[in-house]
Amino acid sequence: LDHRIYNQEWGSVLQHIDSSDLYKETALTSDRGWANDTIADGWLIAIARRERFTIVTDETKNANINRINPSKACKIPDIASDLGVRCITMLDFFKEIGLKI
Repeated sequence: LDHRIYNQEWGSVLQHIDSSDLYKETALTSDRGWANDTIADGWLIAIARRERFTIVTDETKNANINRINPSKACKIPDIASDLGVRCITMLDFFKEIGLKI
């Protein structure tokens, strides 16, 4: 899969973060910031959004995110929710596929 076909969608993910007052600039510009094209998180959301995929992750939402003390890092479940991308946990995934152990 050539991720470059998702450049426009990836850009909209970054624009969303940049325009949000919930995140500090470092959420994009640090070494682990999402504007670094080698960081997968933004790409995952971009691809899932365009292809209408569900993201499966055990990363949790940032419960303390607020405008008074903006976050220096993004979390997949927060941005996915903002952009209408379905995001579930591994346990939810196993339940949905009917995995029994």
